[in-house]
Amino acid sequence: MWEVKLLTIVLAMEVMFVVSNTLNKAATAKRMSNYVYIAYTHAIAALFLIPAAFLYHRKTPPPPIGCSTILRIFLLAILNFGVSIFFYTGLRYSSPTLASAMINLSLGFTFIIAIIFRLGLQGTTLRKC
Repeated sequence: MWEVKLLTIVLAMEVMFVVSNTLNKAATAKRMSNYVYIAYTHAIAALFLIPAAFLYHRKTPPPPIGCSTILRIFLLAILNFGVSIFFYTGLRYSSPTLASAMINLSLGFTFIIAIIFRLGLQGTTLRKC
């Protein structure tokens, strides 16, 4: 049963990537700046994630946030913004179909890097089908 749920989540994520790429291509065709588009998408994501955090921590107090956690969040935000700029600039010069296919390559690159650094199957046994 969990395989069906996992497949549904993966398909929903893929549909969201395609819709996002298509919307970005349409917005940039109408001369919208990548910076404005990224600001809008991050604002919409914050509108969904902030209430979810409050609902998740409604029964337990939230964990304390230290200076190192705030610095890590800031660095991740800067990294995400930079990657988004590069991604959407590349999308401006290509098609949403190519951008959706490139997102799927990140799983393959992660697998290759895991093999190079010998991560993954250490101490586990593979089941035979």
